[in-house]
Amino acid sequence: ARGGTTAFLGTTVSADRSRLKNALQIAAQYRRRRDPAGAKMLGVHLEGPYLNPEKKGAHDPDKLKLPDLGELQGLLAGTGDLVRMVTLAPEMPGSFELIAFLARSGVKAALGHSAAGNDILVGARAAGLSHGTHMFNAMGEFRHREPGTVGYLLQMPEITADVIADGVHVHPAAINMLVTLKGMDKVALITDAIRAAGLPDGCYELGGREVYVRAGEARLADGTLAGSTLTMNRAVGYMVRAVGATMEQAVQMASLNPARVLGIDDLYGRLETGFMASITVLDRDFGVIAIFVEGEKVI
Repeated sequence: ARGGTTAFLGTTVSADRSRLKNALQIAAQYRRRRDPAGAKMLGVHLEGPYLNPEKKGAHDPDKLKLPDLGELQGLLAGTGDLVRMVTLAPEMPGSFELIAFLARSGVKAALGHSAAGNDILVGARAAGLSHGTHMFNAMGEFRHREPGTVGYLLQMPEITADVIADGVHVHPAAINMLVTLKGMDKVALITDAIRAAGLPDGCYELGGREVYVRAGEARLADGTLAGSTLTMNRAVGYMVRAVGATMEQAVQMASLNPARVLGIDDLYGRLETGFMASITVLDRDFGVIAIFVEGEKVI
């Protein structure tokens, strides 16, 4: 909450089944007891392990695996609405089955860590794929003779996308292009923050791997970006100052648009009667003045 967030999805990295199951149990307990001084956990985003090894990013390659419908069904069994999103690579064998299952189950099926081409994306969309995770990062690059994953997503208006607006992951011109081509209503801001967010530079852990934070940038020993230390108030500020968005546009991309992605925009994302009173108050420099979570002042 100190970083301007009132609600969030706790996100896992690729791990074996037992660790993911344990993470879901801990997340369920946390969501039930609710931190009175923090943001509300709306649910969990499973990022992996069904990703393309060629686009693994900071995920441990030894933890990646081929899509397994039975395993995913087992992970989600008995969790209710805890898991709200699953990111996978639709080009991996068996992915379409998982996408269709997620869509039937009311879970957002998202593309990420993928090199999928047009034919795959068209099929994945038909199966129920509807979102792109951290746009541009760990995706098949755009080329003029082969648009790649990025190019195809940019021209598929029915698929929403999120982006890390921190000045490290994506150039501001690329973010501006994303918003221009997709439409402002289809783009959500995310932080992709790891546990080091809000803490000093140093060595931290992500999925069993050491992450080094220097000058606020989180990287593996080989220099690979490993999440971020971004906070949402800074993301909004970056959109206004570096990308050229209006304050109203940046706020919408940090509030209403994410709620739309998750299908909860009937309760979250607006300051209107009947909506949750989850409010972030910022000063002119985008510093956090106050935070209200569902009507309760936590900062």
